[in-house]
Amino acid sequence: MKGKPISEDIKKLIQISKKAHWKWKNEGGGRTLLYIDCKEAKRNLRKAQRQLEAENRNNIYFEIMDITNRIKTFSIDLYVGREVTHKASKNELFNKDYKELVERDLDALRKLYDVDKPIEKFTNVREIYNIISTMSNGKAPDELSLMAEHLKNEVLAEAIDGNYPLHAVFIDASKAFDVVWHASLLRKLHCAGIKDNDWKILDIGIKNLLKGLSGMEIIRNFLRKNKATRRNSVTLIV
Repeated sequence: MKGKPISEDIKKLIQISKKAHWKWKNEGGGRTLLYIDCKEAKRNLRKAQRQLEAENRNNIYFEIMDITNRIKTFSIDLYVGREVTHKASKNELFNKDYKELVERDLDALRKLYDVDKPIEKFTNVREIYNIISTMSNGKAPDELSLMAEHLKNEVLAEAIDGNYPLHAVFIDASKAFDVVWHASLLRKLHCAGIKDNDWKILDIGIKNLLKGLSGMEIIRNFLRKNKATRRNSVTLIV
């Protein structure tokens, strides 16, 4: 009850409790009739305080409910009032610039898609899944519709079975994916048991060689230039 307003009834009960406690102390304490009176006075005081707290909580609850109802009513009145009293903007330039901008954009889009450029056909989900499945695990088909991963495994198997030197030709390693691909090939060579003296890397300058040349022409030029060194050996072009 500290810091809260106290009713007159509570004040009287506080005085009675203090007086009973004072009498009991002056008589030396102990479990006497004065002790029973002191306990009874304190019990009555606590009971009155609890009743007052309950009344305060009940009053606060009803105040909150009343405020909530008044807010709802006020919101309805405000909405109705706005519907009745609202007025359209009289500013002639309110949306003029924005409207002209939208009209220009629509006209440009109409010319782009309806006149100059037909809308491209959308790709369905099945086609996307087919494309992803062909590119998974590095098995995308090349110019000859061959699976690069299968060819690489066959070349490595041939070099291992025949104990032939392996010529690994890296055509391009300028992109991050190609660098990773070549690194994985080197790890596969090591795991396959092909030692350094059994295989050789021939580096081809991609920037100079790819000018105007297709992939097959690059391969033919390499085979023609290195024909003498490829006797009893296997060539892997990556």
